[in-house]
Amino acid sequence: MAVKVQFTFDPFEMAGVDPNDVSADVREEILSDVADFTLKSVLEDCADLKSPVTGGAFRKLSKDYAVAKKKQGGKPVPNLQLEGDMLDALSVKTKKTEVSLYMPAGKQALKADNHNKFSSESEGTSLPPRKFIPNEDKGETFRPAIRKGIRDIVKKAFEDS
Repeated sequence: MAVKVQFTFDPFEMAGVDPNDVSADVREEILSDVADFTLKSVLEDCADLKSPVTGGAFRKLSKDYAVAKKKQGGKPVPNLQLEGDMLDALSVKTKKTEVSLYMPAGKQALKADNHNKFSSESEGTSLPPRKFIPNEDKGETFRPAIRKGIRDIVKKAFEDS
């Protein structure tokens, strides 16, 4: 079964504005800017060893995994980077008034599911929770500073238009 690891949100709703109050070109520019900001923020948080969802630090690596990761050339820290494939696959897309942060289907989606615990298939897996994509079904969203950044992008574009 294909695993879907995705968070879709409406940045206009998040900012408390009506997207119809600006032109289609401005809406597209806002969505593009929010998508870029969202992906950059998530990747920066992961590099800083913290969750873009909770804002808290990722749990430390087990001693055995830290040693194994170091032997493979990785840093022995919980940054979701060993081979780099999973975070490199992380993507964003826009549609109408929405932005989606998602992991394309395949091996990386399964790893992302196992870290984010989106599906029942991920429960009980050996990968520790590392929330980097909010789970809408569990009422999750981005940490406050990311939400504020999104609102700021939208509100500035409305002021400038």
